[in-house]
Amino acid sequence: MNTILIIEDDVDLVEDLQEALEDAGYQVCCAYTAKHGMELLRTKHIDLCLLDIRLPDGNGYEICKKMRHFFNGLIIMLTACCKEDEVVRGLQIGADDYVVKPFKLKELLARIERRLYNIGKLQRPTINHVLCSGELMIDLEHYQVWKNDCMLKLGSHEYHLIEKLVTNPNILITRENLIDYLWNNAYESANDTSLNTHICRLREKLGRYHGVSYIETVRGMGHRWVIPIVKN
Repeated sequence: MNTILIIEDDVDLVEDLQEALEDAGYQVCCAYTAKHGMELLRTKHIDLCLLDIRLPDGNGYEICKKMRHFFNGLIIMLTACCKEDEVVRGLQIGADDYVVKPFKLKELLARIERRLYNIGKLQRPTINHVLCSGELMIDLEHYQVWKNDCMLKLGSHEYHLIEKLVTNPNILITRENLIDYLWNNAYESANDTSLNTHICRLREKLGRYHGVSYIETVRGMGHRWVIPIVKN
């Protein structure tokens, strides 16, 4: 799973970006200051950094310069400035791309995927820890699910639902068990409606295999994975 670091002081924007990136299958780290962002870059494996130009404790251009002394990953700069000379300046000091605010999340996600793909860092499943079921490949090592060579954009709960079901194929998993697995006993924030919503969204994303849904529902009891599993 690729890891993306967001260095941005706009809390609302960070929350939106984190949700979109996690739904797209990325692991996300967040920093609201340049100092914290630099610490994360030095201590964690980061594939790509989204860097705001104006931070409370530093200028994005200077931060980008410092990053390039030790960070070889991708840097995409985020700014409200669309002047050509500012864009050129960012690219000249080591940024790989430049996105002007306000931007559309889908466009940013497409840029991220393309940049990772271009340098060969877009992580695709290997033959280890991979389960095949119908048209799906479930990569348990990198927390990814692929359908016909395309990675599905899954939220964390959707992925863990698949993980729980495919590692217990043809076994009925009770709704209580699934809620406990997904929310770690946080029942105040999870209920049958929450589970139903995630199951419904997951079914839509997975589609059907020869007319059969991957997930069978036994009303009032639970769910099970019914398409045969093959281990690579």
